[in-house]
Amino acid sequence: MVKMEKKDIKKVELDILIEIKRICDFYNIEFFLIGGSFLGAIRHKGFISWDDDIDIGMTRGNYEKFIQVSSKEFTGKIKVQNYYSDNTYPLSFLKVLNTAYKVKENRSRNKDSLNGIFVDVFPFDRMPKSTIRRKIQIFRFKFLNSYIEYELGWRSKNFKNEMISFLINIFSNKKITFFVKKRDKIMREYNKQKKFDYYNIPSQYGPEKEVIKEKEMNKMKQITFENIKLNIPEAYDKILTRQYGNYMIPPKPEERNAKHLNLK
Repeated sequence: MVKMEKKDIKKVELDILIEIKRICDFYNIEFFLIGGSFLGAIRHKGFISWDDDIDIGMTRGNYEKFIQVSSKEFTGKIKVQNYYSDNTYPLSFLKVLNTAYKVKENRSRNKDSLNGIFVDVFPFDRMPKSTIRRKIQIFRFKFLNSYIEYELGWRSKNFKNEMISFLINIFSNKKITFFVKKRDKIMREYNKQKKFDYYNIPSQYGPEKEVIKEKEMNKMKQITFENIKLNIPEAYDKILTRQYGNYMIPPKPEERNAKHLNLK
């Protein structure tokens, strides 16, 4: 795959983000910055210098609506990628890809997967009120997620991944689609309860850290991210503190690494 410089990748990612915003504004779909992009907006007014992607979140209803409208809104080289549009893609959240750029995510070992520069879009689901149920839900999600990612070539061979694959394959002859649908169902299973908070179940930081309280989700404000006005929760300090601790202190220089793409 072609190597690109960070500044070039970030320019393409911003162009994708502008397209996402255009579509969401037109269809009244709410989204907000999360993860390193959320932190970057507060601490750097845009990208963290060593970051290599943009992360946004949507509540499940907005996420499903975005998937529905995206097929007719994105044309040409920009595509929405999830398992149902690309059955070699195992992740439980979607990417909006510009496939004109043949850039491969580092952990993808499946040569057939669609590649490109991307923006990650994560669904935020309602969490169980019970801590025990929450832990069970997360365990079930992670178990199936490990299996799906391993089987589709996005996880390396190790004892844990091979054992999970062995156990599922020995007790079931179902195809991958069955397990993808079951994983989706696990993520959504508490979305009908009335009192709730939200969390990002596939979060790289761990679902228990990337939590947004119900009242926090209902109050958004706009902030400038690289000259684009985007939503973040008003209670950003509480949310980022839960996730990162003292988030205004940058990590040590040796920890400032791009995570996803092969960059110069």
